[in-house]
Amino acid sequence: MNESGKFASTTVRIRPAHPGEAEVLTDLAYASKRFWGYPDEELDACCGPLAVSADYIREYAVFVAEDGVTSLGFFSLIPTDRVDVIELDHFWVRPGGMGRGIGRAMFRSACDEALRRGMRTLFIVSDPNAEEFYLRMGATRTGEVPPCSGDGGLLPTLEFSLAPKETKSPSGGLNQGDYS
Repeated sequence: MNESGKFASTTVRIRPAHPGEAEVLTDLAYASKRFWGYPDEELDACCGPLAVSADYIREYAVFVAEDGVTSLGFFSLIPTDRVDVIELDHFWVRPGGMGRGIGRAMFRSACDEALRRGMRTLFIVSDPNAEEFYLRMGATRTGEVPPCSGDGGLLPTLEFSLAPKETKSPSGGLNQGDYS
């Protein structure tokens, strides 16, 4: 971020996280959650702990979106009990970067990484405030689960099919299209 509080660039680069970034990513997750008006005492209660440890970064696929100067957001992918499904565990955008295409770039990168790992479906347990974003990205609501703490309302669950959509080519044949 520069002196005026704006991000240095709108160019988003997404790269693997380093274990030494655990504290920065934790701070970013808490800042993003606070944006939605959650009181500090409820931040971990709604969707589970937001803290990211160095061990978590070493164990799971964690990626950082940056503009060359500032960490703009991050996401992580974790295995599920289904061999072709991966879960989008963390997905946070720095509040000043919301609505600027950073989340969209991160989501596409998460899908690309899941496909690279041979997955067919991205599973998401969403904060209620983020559900609309995932629906706009093409995810389908599949149900609800109680929050980890048991307090508050239910959390929406969504799935995003990673199978490329088939589209007709100008010659009438089928092409493999974009999944997003």
